Amino acid sequence: MDRLFLIGLGNPEKLYFETRHNVGWMFIDFVSKEKNISLRAGRGDYLIGEGEGLYLIKPLTYMNLSGIAVRQVVERYDIDDLRELVVVHDDADMDFGKLRLRLKGGSGGHRGIESVIYHLMTEEFPRLKIGIGRAEGLDLRDYVLSPFSEEEKETLPFIFGKALKGMLIFKEKGPEAAMNFVNSDI
Repeated sequence: MDRLFLIGLGNPEKLYFETRHNVGWMFIDFVSKEKNISLRAGRGDYLIGEGEGLYLIKPLTYMNLSGIAVRQVVERYDIDDLRELVVVHDDADMDFGKLRLRLKGGSGGHRGIESVIYHLMTEEFPRLKIGIGRAEGLDLRDYVLSPFSEEEKETLPFIFGKALKGMLIFKEKGPEAAMNFVNSDI
């Protein structure tokens, strides 16, 4: 694959930057540092950076409107094959730190993914889910908008490192090889 677009979902206000719901944005920031790719304003509601055929995108819309920015990227960069993009987002139905790469599927109740499905008019696009778990007795909305614990913050670089390696495998060897790597519990 000549190019791969990684689109990390999140909310643009500083208040949300280090919350569980913004783990997609946090992953893009991690890759940006690791690969020395700086982000700049794109021609739409997103930030973008590119290096070695890897495009990093952070939508500047709120989570529930993420599909607007994703659609703008697809149109701006003439992405005909949606396997050229991977939408990265949090998943409260998976334990913290668990990773899952899927090539298509429903939203699972994730409002950001619902918006992407709506604006792309298909469920047939890859997504990388990063598990954030759930807290007993805490409303899901409050939980996803809460910050990671200090212990979790220390673990995130290792999780993001595996996710990045998986995305590089995706670009070099294709989605199936990436799924074998990312979806293994190593």
